[in-house]
Amino acid sequence: MALSLDNTTQMDLDCPEYGPYSDYYIQQVRFWVEGVIQTIVAIPGLIGNGISDKLTSFSCIPGNIVFSLLLTRKDLRNSFNLLLVALAFFDSCYIIGAVLETLRTSFDLASDIHLMLFPYLLYPGQNIAMTVSIFLIVAIAFERFLAVRNPIDYNQAMNDAAAIRLRLLKFLLPVIIFSVLFNLPMFFESTYVTVTRN
Repeated sequence: MALSLDNTTQMDLDCPEYGPYSDYYIQQVRFWVEGVIQTIVAIPGLIGNGISDKLTSFSCIPGNIVFSLLLTRKDLRNSFNLLLVALAFFDSCYIIGAVLETLRTSFDLASDIHLMLFPYLLYPGQNIAMTVSIFLIVAIAFERFLAVRNPIDYNQAMNDAAAIRLRLLKFLLPVIIFSVLFNLPMFFESTYVTVTRN
């Protein structure tokens, strides 16, 4: 690289050489990064969704049930805690989808049912869960803002079960509807085709 007199740089724009071992190295990086490391990070993520009040569960679903039962007790039932339960659920759905995709692409452990469900349910469902998780964090922040801005109204509304349900639906329903509409093209991106060869 050389500097010219007008202080601009001249770069060598030649493409890199694609050698016979390039595919091998690309496959190895994909296996270790997308396969092994992603799975190692996903398992503590599932366990982390199950941790609540010093209770640890070694599987996602019982942990989320314990988390949900703790946050939905009558004395803790408010729209904020119910939104946290919804966030933990959608985060777990995304992580499970990511692990299933890793099993399919990196470890070649896909069954026929997995391959049939992938274009119609797993791929769009994982993207919907990710979009819901992102926008639900924004909705929770906005819900907290409204609770801090109007504490008396919020406190009175939390004493009525119908008001809690209405406030939960006011934040959760638009997020889910928008996420499904936003990811609607994902349902049409791929199809399952059976090819028979002699």
